[in-house]
Amino acid sequence: MIKPSLRPGRQTGVALVTVLWFLVLLSVLAFGYSKSIRLETKIARNLLDAVTARHLADAAVERGIYELLRPVATKEDSILLGVPIHFRFEQARLSFTIRDERGKIDINKASPELLEGLFVVLEVEPDRAIALAEAIVDWRDEDDLRQLNGAEEAEYRAAGLDIIPSNAPFRSIVELQMVLGMDTKLYDKVRPNVTVHSFSDKINTLSAPPAVLLALPDIDSSQVEAFVEERSQLEQGDAGSPLPILSDISGLTTDRAGPVYSIEGSVTLASGASTAREWTIWLPNRKDDMPFYVLNSQSISARQSGEGLVQ
Repeated sequence: MIKPSLRPGRQTGVALVTVLWFLVLLSVLAFGYSKSIRLETKIARNLLDAVTARHLADAAVERGIYELLRPVATKEDSILLGVPIHFRFEQARLSFTIRDERGKIDINKASPELLEGLFVVLEVEPDRAIALAEAIVDWRDEDDLRQLNGAEEAEYRAAGLDIIPSNAPFRSIVELQMVLGMDTKLYDKVRPNVTVHSFSDKINTLSAPPAVLLALPDIDSSQVEAFVEERSQLEQGDAGSPLPILSDISGLTTDRAGPVYSIEGSVTLASGASTAREWTIWLPNRKDDMPFYVLNSQSISARQSGEGLVQ
């Protein structure tokens, strides 16, 4: 028996539904492909912005190095006072800030009293401040003899740590995180105030952060407050009266800058992308084929997270 075929109208309806479903499927595929393309384009743009920002931040650092290498007679006073210098390159906003490493406390040279003073200024309990200061000295000295409140290998083992003091100078301030009693929160407070590159136990008061000045033994806090206020006026180009004299600290300070500087370069692109880089450079005081040497370079995010150097 022969089955009756579908009526022409019904065949047309089935075909129309099939075409509609096919169009819906194509639309979904096209939407997904378009979304994928937009995402990949955005990723590529972000990567391009990141690379561009990094190179421009390094360029800002190099502009700072150029300013450092200029003759003293043509150099602005604010250049060496840690004042950000802003400029533009096409649509990008750039800046650099030069900081003298002698304005920080050198953890390889500082006395226990100076280190203790810094911890107290950073609101560390007195007993812990003493222990931390002496643990730093124990870390950097060459012997295994423990300071009265310090820490040598036995104390690290007793604390369940596999780390032991290197009994050698700190190679980087990142090593401070391994000192017994140090934690991430305190390290983040300490980090901007310390260095391993000043090669001196004296502090350059013109570039020292307030916390470093207040850490100086027997310093008068009211004198520091007045000094910092007058210095800020000088930084802003408003040269008023001479800077107040910080008494009783002549043996702890110096007016000599360098030869090591940290230079932070920052950039913000027109797209809003931004980044910052920091180089630590050494200016040799002898005639050399190289006008400066880069001791390290790092991204600000890496520095803040306590990671190692990013070359």
